[in-house]
Amino acid sequence: MNTWRGAWHIFKYDMKRDRYGFIFNILFYTYLVVVMMPLANLGKDSPNIYWLKDALYFSVLPNMGYIFSKNIFRYWSDDTFSRKLLLYRTLPITAKQFVAARFFNLMVTMLLGWLYFFGLQYMLTSIFFDAPNLAAYAGQALFWLGYATIMGVTYVYWELCHSGKVFVIATLPYFLFYGLLVYLCYASGFSAILLIYDKVLAGGWWIPVTAILIAAAVVLAGWKMITIRVKARVMN
Repeated sequence: MNTWRGAWHIFKYDMKRDRYGFIFNILFYTYLVVVMMPLANLGKDSPNIYWLKDALYFSVLPNMGYIFSKNIFRYWSDDTFSRKLLLYRTLPITAKQFVAARFFNLMVTMLLGWLYFFGLQYMLTSIFFDAPNLAAYAGQALFWLGYATIMGVTYVYWELCHSGKVFVIATLPYFLFYGLLVYLCYASGFSAILLIYDKVLAGGWWIPVTAILIAAAVVLAGWKMITIRVKARVMN
């Protein structure tokens, strides 16, 4: 069985197993969109109010590649992915297949969540407030997809190349990083969301295009690097 066919079988098994968790993802994204709705109106008079929305975008979007299942809360205690990797090493499943399946899972879960989140947000904003420019909104959404993908790949690195405890510890500083980004935006008097939207509206399509291209490069490089690390990883 070649790499992609094997990865596809693993991916389908994982998605089928976690299908109910994806329903929770949808409910959670719906809740976020509804909670953020008032900011769409308040932000017209005070862009700094958008710092709350910036915080959600910076911190939540990178996690769209994860399905909310019981396993996601057991990294520390059960070392979920290390146990799975150890099991797969006893089967005719290669490291390439295992890593490729995880990247399939990451990208499909993220794309579905991204489409739902930004689609619902645009629809509700258009119903209750002034509809944003569709092209500029789409460009802004593409930028955030690129950002989320880049950060998501770094999560997968810690997840597959190290133990569950290391993964949890390594991801804690991410929230400091997200907080720093929000603080810098707030202290500078602008919202990242509004800034990107305005730039794209003014014709700055190089911003989302660059973000997507960098994300594609990170996915390719990340897949190759993580595969090498997983092959060499010593399981205790």
